[in-house]
Amino acid sequence: MPERRGGAAFTALRRAIEGGASLPKTLVIVAHPDDETIGASTLLGRCERLRVVHVTDGSPRDLRDARNAGCADRGSYAALRHEEAIAALALCGVPADAMECWQITDQEAALHLPKIVAAIEKALQDFAPRWVLTHAYEGGHPDHDAVAFATHLACEAAGRRGAAPTLIEMAGYHAGPEGMVSGVFLPAECEGEIDVELDEALRARKAAMFAAFASQRGVLAAFGIGRERFRVAPSYDFREAPHAGRLFYENFPWGMSASFWKELSRSVLASRVDASACAVPIPSRVPLTSGAPQE
Repeated sequence: MPERRGGAAFTALRRAIEGGASLPKTLVIVAHPDDETIGASTLLGRCERLRVVHVTDGSPRDLRDARNAGCADRGSYAALRHEEAIAALALCGVPADAMECWQITDQEAALHLPKIVAAIEKALQDFAPRWVLTHAYEGGHPDHDAVAFATHLACEAAGRRGAAPTLIEMAGYHAGPEGMVSGVFLPAECEGEIDVELDEALRARKAAMFAAFASQRGVLAAFGIGRERFRVAPSYDFREAPHAGRLFYENFPWGMSASFWKELSRSVLASRVDASACAVPIPSRVPLTSGAPQE
């Protein structure tokens, strides 16, 4: 099993993040271009080696967001989002060749869970990170939950091979009594959380990174730049919804509901997907020439 809830893992994580030194070799696996900036801007420039994976291209089939960004089609919007991510991550010293996009259509990651699990397993074998950073399971966006689920399964498989990285998650967003709650974890059984308060220089850099995502200006306005939270990922029961009540993404026409999620996740878990048996038409690196989509 990946190293998750043990006190040693949490202590090492806290010391590394709070100590200010270089961080271990890290694989960041997120759903969309900009997710890593929202949740983990403080860590991106500190890693000895870093790879950032965007599982989706950020471009939904619905062209409303693309057209609002001045793009005529899904591909050009996907390319735009990828270019924005390159510009944003360059501000903390992350080169373009440290990023890759697997080009799953935005809002459809949950429909490709076996492929994504297999692709993450391959990335773990090829890159051999000490840390893996991904989303919390929280019902904020279906792509976030799909990526969290797939990353947990892939790390568990790595653990069975004796090559388990420490699985870390960043706080995203979920439903609250009065709407969206961002930057705060749902309660879980874990050792604790690392609450990072960004100083003036880090806030300025994060604001500049947000500004690089010009097509996402309206989305990013909902997120603060003052704090980021991390924890060693707890164990989740992905067969169930992440919390009781209406999930945040159920307020939007994104093709996902709690009941459909449970159907998909239970099917994958019941089939005991073996990555080596999955046809994975996702190359390890996909150069984008035309666009990057949106949440």
